[in-house]
Amino acid sequence: MVVGMAYEKMTITLPDHLATAVRASAEAAGMQISPYIARALRSAVLSQQLATTPLPADAEWAEVAEAEESGTGEATA
Repeated sequence: MVVGMAYEKMTITLPDHLATAVRASAEAAGMQISPYIARALRSAVLSQQLATTPLPADAEWAEVAEAEESGTGEATA
């Protein structure tokens, strides 16, 4: 849990079928519905921000990814 984060209370209206699905997912995750929805919204916003902000190139990443694909688990030079 994030401590010290500012919050703004929001009210949303969901169709019955979606509210039922969200409630079931929250219960399956062992969470109450409000924190579950807040987490989902944060994840969606962060995903969108990451998708629109290119990450810098990482040469090591390509080596690690190729090693994992080859099944050796070791980077090749």
